[in-house]
Amino acid sequence: MTVIKNTTPLPNYPYQALPPDVVELMERTMPSSRGKMVTLKLFECYCDLLGSTVTYLGLSSPKYTELARGFLGALKGEMFVSNDGANRQQHIRRFVRMHDGMRALVPEIGALGYDQASMEENIAVWAEHSKKLDPERQKYWCGWEILSSKGKSSFLDLPCLWISHAGQFTEDFHEQWRLHFRKMARPATPEVNQLVRFLAKNSGEWPSVTFQHPGMIKAFFLAFMKDYFMKAHRENMNMNAQIRAWNQLMTGIEAIFLETGVWATPYQGGLPKPEIKPDFGLGTRKKKSEDGTIVHEKLLTPVPLHLTDEEAIELIFRRIQKDIAIVKGWALAQRDKLMSAIRNRKLLGKV
Repeated sequence: MTVIKNTTPLPNYPYQALPPDVVELMERTMPSSRGKMVTLKLFECYCDLLGSTVTYLGLSSPKYTELARGFLGALKGEMFVSNDGANRQQHIRRFVRMHDGMRALVPEIGALGYDQASMEENIAVWAEHSKKLDPERQKYWCGWEILSSKGKSSFLDLPCLWISHAGQFTEDFHEQWRLHFRKMARPATPEVNQLVRFLAKNSGEWPSVTFQHPGMIKAFFLAFMKDYFMKAHRENMNMNAQIRAWNQLMTGIEAIFLETGVWATPYQGGLPKPEIKPDFGLGTRKKKSEDGTIVHEKLLTPVPLHLTDEEAIELIFRRIQKDIAIVKGWALAQRDKLMSAIRNRKLLGKV
């Protein structure tokens, strides 16, 4: 089975087998071209599948030379990457020129060739390496493709989620969205990717168990809601359009994960969905507060008219931040209470 069926999602994969100093050297010595990054990410993939890390000092070792030779051999056929032959040959030439450039700076690095005799040897190395590819890492490098009802391909940015929340959670997440989006002509993958990146970035605060607890899942989506709309404001995006996109995302998550029982349902029953708001200054939905201040009503929280947009958004989300703290504090207390009860039962069982 081919490992890399499409190179389009490769930018979503972070370097792990190649450390920053090695990546910097390879980028510096590789000929400039549009496929430069793809060649490096393919080599990153190859090293990762074999569980090998390439260090700067290790570049002069026979182990690295063998990895490089196996990589060239893999590019000759379609088992590693299914690009057409001419495209794979470009990757071979580009990698060898980069390798020669590194040798000019680090003479101890072994020679690498792609003439017919050398390629036969490289293919033999690949034949041995292909028996040692890690099946779990092959899943990680699958690309996480999504197909629309019209057969159009797009990709979810799930490598970061695999790293932060492990393989099973990521595979289940992808499968649910894959089944959902195949019924849609225009899958809303950008919003899902924004959710994924927020979750992966804050994995310490929101681990996988978050989605099995009614209180924690509510707190998570309140936190993500704040991040989502603050980002929209910073980028000067149309807020009503963002509210519509947000509500569509929440409706999808409710159908895919909550109604099916894959994730816990918040105690209040659903996920937060703000209403489409009139623009500030239109003179609608105004009300005088007790202290005489004119405020906009029907927002997430009443907003005084004299505030700037930035101040208004901060005021709106200050209340949400309090709600997050309250819900999360309660959920953690319930968790501690449950764990204490479990420990007590175990102690009683030993008596």
